Amino acid sequence: MVSAQTYEIKGAQVKYYGSHVFGDWIGISNDLNGSIFYDKNNSNHKAELQVALRSLDSRNSNRDSNM
Repeated sequence: MVSAQTYEIKGAQVKYYGSHVFGDWIGISNDLNGSIFYDKNNSNHKAELQVALRSLDSRNSNRDSNM
């Protein structure tokens, strides 16, 4: 039997790091969704985390518009 559950993620944050010739930066997103899939008959378990690209914020709107 395979079961799946979707959770509402509150207060979480994804942080990403970027590097370029002109400098490094750190961006964040607070728009997360996730799912956990569990199969009790074997060890085929999976977790997924989704981040909306439009929510990525590097504090540079020009850079963010190219994501």
